[in-house]
Amino acid sequence: MAPARTYLPADEQIVPLLAAARRKGLSFDESWLIVVEGGGRMVMTNDPRPPPLAIRWPTDRDNRIDSYAAIQGTKEAYRRAFEREPATAADRAVLALFGMLGEPSAIAPAVTTPGWGHPHRAKQAPDGRPTARQPVAAA
Repeated sequence: MAPARTYLPADEQIVPLLAAARRKGLSFDESWLIVVEGGGRMVMTNDPRPPPLAIRWPTDRDNRIDSYAAIQGTKEAYRRAFEREPATAADRAVLALFGMLGEPSAIAPAVTTPGWGHPHRAKQAPDGRPTARQPVAAA
């Protein structure tokens, strides 16, 4: 049996893949279709023959849905970067926030745990604190 392959999270895969597509002379829309949408199919990490420029999405359904929604929600920022347009104030604010959060390992475990605040996942943080979706009992 072949060892399991590991892939970076989608948000870490997308920039080098879009850059490679741009170097091949593809437009942003062509690149997005190949990189993010796998040429019309979602390419999973366990795909035996993935397209070379496609993001390898996690096989975990909830993680994949969250990752895909986050990438799709930032499509226009990726378009501006791809086309080498100046960043908007909102783009810069997101970068500043990301910089303040630091490395993922430095973020509190409750924030990085996959079940945090998702409606059909765990209703408590790993340390037992209630999430935003779980009301706190009155004192």
